[in-house]
Amino acid sequence: MGGIGIVISSLLFSGFFENSRFIKQIHALTITPSVTTVSLPPPQNLSATAVSSSQIDLVWDAVSGAVYYNIYRDNALIASSSVTSYSDTGLSPSTTYTYNVSAVDSSGIESPKSSSASATTLSAPTPPTPAPEEGGALFLIPPAPEVSEKSIVINKGAEWTNSRNVSLTISAKQAYQMAISNNSDFSGAIWENYTTSKKWILTEGDGRKTVYAKFRSLSGGVSEIVSDSIILDTVPPANVLNLEAIPGNQQILLRWEAPPDKDFAGVRIMGSLEFFPTNPWDGILVYQGKKTSFLAVGLVNGKRYYYTVFSYDKAGNFSSGAIISAVPYKKEIPAPPVPPPPTPPPPVSPPVPPVVLPPEIEKLKLSDFEFWQDQEKIIPDGNKVKIKGGVPLTISIDYKKVPEVLKSIIITLRKEDKYFSFLLRINAEMTRYEATILPPKEAGIVPFSIYILDYQNQILKEIQGYFEIERAPSLLPEIPWYKTRTFWFVLIVIIILIVFLAYLLGRMRFRKPESSY
Repeated sequence: MGGIGIVISSLLFSGFFENSRFIKQIHALTITPSVTTVSLPPPQNLSATAVSSSQIDLVWDAVSGAVYYNIYRDNALIASSSVTSYSDTGLSPSTTYTYNVSAVDSSGIESPKSSSASATTLSAPTPPTPAPEEGGALFLIPPAPEVSEKSIVINKGAEWTNSRNVSLTISAKQAYQMAISNNSDFSGAIWENYTTSKKWILTEGDGRKTVYAKFRSLSGGVSEIVSDSIILDTVPPANVLNLEAIPGNQQILLRWEAPPDKDFAGVRIMGSLEFFPTNPWDGILVYQGKKTSFLAVGLVNGKRYYYTVFSYDKAGNFSSGAIISAVPYKKEIPAPPVPPPPTPPPPVSPPVPPVVLPPEIEKLKLSDFEFWQDQEKIIPDGNKVKIKGGVPLTISIDYKKVPEVLKSIIITLRKEDKYFSFLLRINAEMTRYEATILPPKEAGIVPFSIYILDYQNQILKEIQGYFEIERAPSLLPEIPWYKTRTFWFVLIVIIILIVFLAYLLGRMRFRKPESSY
């Protein structure tokens, strides 16, 4: 706690002024601030337990207000932990170690150390007694650690992951050391002290990833190689197609089509009364699942509702989001028209200051955006972007090309009298705003607009263009079944068979019966 020291001193002096004597006393007040630092109490109930010849586990009670704990072994700081347990590994067999822990608060002030706790590591496994072989020679094979198919497990057995950073769960009986590798030949791997869990980084590139492990006992025996696999997928799915919002009385019907991604797992719809949710956790969760429609009920007529539909895959990647809004209303029989009252003069209002565009936004143009399809970059020709129909298209822009004032980038496609809008969302690497959409299958011209919005949902800039869609080869009109070679071949074979059967029947019908005696 802090305190303040106060000292009062006085000075008395006298004199004469115009034949009058005066006496004056001056008091001086001295204030001396002081601060007393109050640290956290030391952790209680520290216990140390030896679990192997090289590991001791520590546990203690939590301290209120502690941010992390310092762990001391034989009065030397060895680690810090944000939880109330710690495993000290790499120790020597049959050795006694003494531990203390202290608590540290948010200001970095460390508490006194806890009471000591000691433990002695287990003794090293006894090597087996050599057995004589035929001929009198001795032959010894060190026992290897026992392993199983569960000796290494990635991400608790998950089938998919969208990150190269994974966690390994490890188990092997009588293991003293282990070697982990992304390669079956263990190139670059080293032997390290055995532990039951480990953070790991998979190799680059999407696809099936395998992590290999082998274990060594204290006597030198090496286990067989075990492994586990997981599918790495970092590419988000395309957005849903043909999203519609049909308002009604206190309700809005949302309809869409699922994207064609093979690993598509469902959609997550987020809602808001303020603006379109910008990520899968922004706003209120409205629906999550595999359906292609959802009826939102219990709404307030006359109020606008904003929705963003995120598609997601089996690895947990989310699309950038398809957006739509609607206002529920009640259909009523219109009353007879009433003559309108005289129009009052417009109110005098102060002029609205114009929106000042940041220079980075003002100079943006269509060529600043990238368009990718079938792993090929498409260069815009003026305002025209020539693409294939029905093939996923990724639109993106460099994160550094837009300022921090930016809130959202939206691309809106106009198909006949309908509009379909999608968010460009920041990717996981924070390098680009991007969205993957599925263009219409039909060939033709589809106008689009790219809108740049600020944090007040004001449109800072609109960039217009159009897609010239050509029908993809896989989407060319199919040949009618009656014009295929297979149809005509089968038809000819059938005709030949019919003629041959008719011929046989005719022969049997006019054949003369043989006379018998």
